[in-house]
Amino acid sequence: YFVEQAVREAAQDLAKQKDIDYKEAVNIIRGGGYKLYTTQDTAIQKTVVNEMAKKSYVESRTATWKGDNGKNITKKVQTQAGMTIIDFKTGKVVAMGGAFGSDVGTNNNYAMTERQTGSSIKPLANVSTGLEEKVIQASTVYEDTTTEFAGVNGGRSYRPKNAGGYQGLCTVRKSIEVSSNIVNIKILSNIGAKTVVDYLHSFGLDTYTMEDDGFLSLAIGGVTHGSSTLQMAAAYAALANDGVYIEPTFYTKLVNADGETILESKQEKHRVISAANAYIVKQIMMDVVTGSQGTANECYMANFDVAAKTGTTDNDGDTWLCGITPYYAAATWNGFPESNTIPLYNVGNARKLWANVMKSVHKNKKAARFKKPNNVVTKSVCRTSGKLATKNCTSTYTEYFTEDNLPKACDGHEAEKICKETGKLANE
Repeated sequence: YFVEQAVREAAQDLAKQKDIDYKEAVNIIRGGGYKLYTTQDTAIQKTVVNEMAKKSYVESRTATWKGDNGKNITKKVQTQAGMTIIDFKTGKVVAMGGAFGSDVGTNNNYAMTERQTGSSIKPLANVSTGLEEKVIQASTVYEDTTTEFAGVNGGRSYRPKNAGGYQGLCTVRKSIEVSSNIVNIKILSNIGAKTVVDYLHSFGLDTYTMEDDGFLSLAIGGVTHGSSTLQMAAAYAALANDGVYIEPTFYTKLVNADGETILESKQEKHRVISAANAYIVKQIMMDVVTGSQGTANECYMANFDVAAKTGTTDNDGDTWLCGITPYYAAATWNGFPESNTIPLYNVGNARKLWANVMKSVHKNKKAARFKKPNNVVTKSVCRTSGKLATKNCTSTYTEYFTEDNLPKACDGHEAEKICKETGKLANE
């Protein structure tokens, strides 16, 4: 899967450079005595391939779903998965697993298949964007209760549910740990769908459009278009890389039979969010791994910071784990290729695959933590209001902020009054 993708990427670049047909470029690379230097880390690639060859991950059964023509299809099916691992400092893809079983594999590379991301999009769409636009802080409190949202962008009214219950007053930080749909939709509604789509494009998630996806459900990954594990790993890599997105690549150079370098990979690079906000997002996502209500506790590694987010679509049809360490960014998807309406019996396999591979990859690595930028400050905040704590606040905790995006001081708990327009606790 990795080599096929490397050849495909190099052929696309060569075709553009020489103004030739893509198939001709593939034939030149494969049959002209060329050498393609890839970014693969052989040890990591072997780890991914060996883990994905284990039969324990595979679910097989006879299922029924609606085909594109609206008629029911009944067929024996089995689950598949995809995984991509990126060295976030360079944007180099170091490993890719395209399907369960042998690396010779099937005709489909499921690491490159675009599927709905579910909640794994929340740190990117809502938290990263909200922090950078100063719409929220990590401590901002929303009311996490059953809510009916008015239609936006021509859509109907929307009454989503939380899979894990409701928190009542809930901080942005807590909303990621417990994966609250309600709070994240309220964050997006405060930001605006157009701004969120623009940020997703900056994260390299360019399949989303306002026309097809510019609705409140975008906040929780309920969209027309989806993402691949390559796209999600690259987007999370931007968070790991202090907010800077680097276009992922599978090769470094193409050399002809005479030893001349005729093509070098060129990666686009740009800043999406500040290093300070990227650090805060990482700290929030660490609660998903270490928190008492976290949804990815199995990804914990004692010697390394791990920041992650799970994703599960309606009917448990697609499951994700996207996460970062101080060394790598990685994304896994698991589901039935035929349809995302076929529910998984074991919704934890994407998390299990990520955890087993990444723990093995980090086995001989030096212990490491995420580095805090100088302009990130810690403040004591009131749990009830999400504002800076005063001596009158009886329940407090320490939160991370940027110096230019601090909440006001808590003014007593009149702040428990919810603003109907925003869903947040009132500021005055």
